[in-house]
Amino acid sequence: MENINVMIQKTSTFAVVSIIILLLFSIYGVFPVRAPARSDLLFIPYESKDAAYAALKNDEADILCMDLCEEQRRDVEEDPSLQICRYAKK
Repeated sequence: MENINVMIQKTSTFAVVSIIILLLFSIYGVFPVRAPARSDLLFIPYESKDAAYAALKNDEADILCMDLCEEQRRDVEEDPSLQICRYAKK
């Protein structure tokens, strides 16, 4: 019986410490970041997915966040200057 009480006490202590740590990290996220504003980022809307892909191929865009058709995917895989990164859709 004493072993069970010791286990319960250790588990309770661990749970309390874990909750305190989680609360401290959540408070940390509220404080503003002291970093300079970025002025070198441009978000350019394109008329179509094809226009955005053409801008990527012509070095006019650095990142595209869109699905590629099968032909574009093969083209990117053959181009050593480009890389495909997958992302989870919600």
